[in-house]
Amino acid sequence: MEKSFHQGATGPKIFFNCGVGRIGSANRWRSVNGMLRLGGGAKSAYARSRVKDLANKGIMDLYVHKIRTDSGQLEVVLSLDSLEKQLTFEEERMPASSLMVGDEMEGRIVKLRPYGALVDVGANRMGMLHCRKVGKLLGKGIYSVGDMEGAGMGRGATVSVAVESNTSKRLFFDFTPGFKQNVKERKKEKRVENVEKKAARERLDASLVVGEQVKGEIVDIKPYGCILQLGENRRGLLHIQTVADAHGKYFAREQGLEVDYPQGKVIQVVITSNDQNRIFLDLPADVKMELKVQREEEQRDEEEDINEEVDINEEVISDGPDNSAEEEAAWALYYSESNDEVYDEEEDDSTQDMLDSY
Repeated sequence: MEKSFHQGATGPKIFFNCGVGRIGSANRWRSVNGMLRLGGGAKSAYARSRVKDLANKGIMDLYVHKIRTDSGQLEVVLSLDSLEKQLTFEEERMPASSLMVGDEMEGRIVKLRPYGALVDVGANRMGMLHCRKVGKLLGKGIYSVGDMEGAGMGRGATVSVAVESNTSKRLFFDFTPGFKQNVKERKKEKRVENVEKKAARERLDASLVVGEQVKGEIVDIKPYGCILQLGENRRGLLHIQTVADAHGKYFAREQGLEVDYPQGKVIQVVITSNDQNRIFLDLPADVKMELKVQREEEQRDEEEDINEEVDINEEVISDGPDNSAEEEAAWALYYSESNDEVYDEEEDDSTQDMLDSY
């Protein structure tokens, strides 16, 4: 049984010479091939490998799935299980050829391509929703799969579509007027929401005056300081050097800050700068004074502990045994022995001189 491969517009296919034929329109005998679909997602390399594997098997059983009277071809499958699945699938689905231009339906995006999305509407063929339709609806450029996903048109998304064209087994969709109207209303609501947020930020900015003391919640800790939430969409920075100066000690990046300034803690801060949405903060003067007093008390306590330790050591030394008399006696004995040795050496030298004179 001869086999050949063809990369068609709807995916790769394998054609089998089944040894059957028919009488054509010109009253001539023509061979009828069996076409095996490999699916639109199959790569050509995989299809060629399948052709090679099937060719090695020689003659095999094929099961007719569909007889196409328009082209005189047979669509076949390789097993009875595949045949049952195909028939069950088609029984549950309407023929795509029955869809007319303007028909509206709910669909689910099942595949994404750089040029658009394949939508399943319950027919035996998926339809294409082109990326230009999505871009026109949202008012922005859609040029890739990532753009489609960012626009909320990822796999599994539900959309309301209408048939735009259905010719030559090519089914194209557009969004329904109702779906377009809903998106338009959501965009309008979003604009109103953004205007309200902007007005709220402006009111908050008006209250965030340099020198003003406000409350802030620590929402993040960075190597360079604490990030405080001062209000909706407004945050300020309490720099690590500012904190170190107030505490009079060194903070080892964010690990050191987390001890005294953990996330979720609400503290009082003073606005020192508010320029171009960059807000810098400082600790209030009374907080700095409290930290200074606390630091001085800790220093005094530490000095008192050191002085107490020194006093204890001096008492231990002064209360020890009096060994001065014994030490003087030892030194006296050492000097007397040293003098005797010197005398003996001088006496030996004078005796030797007398012997030499004789």
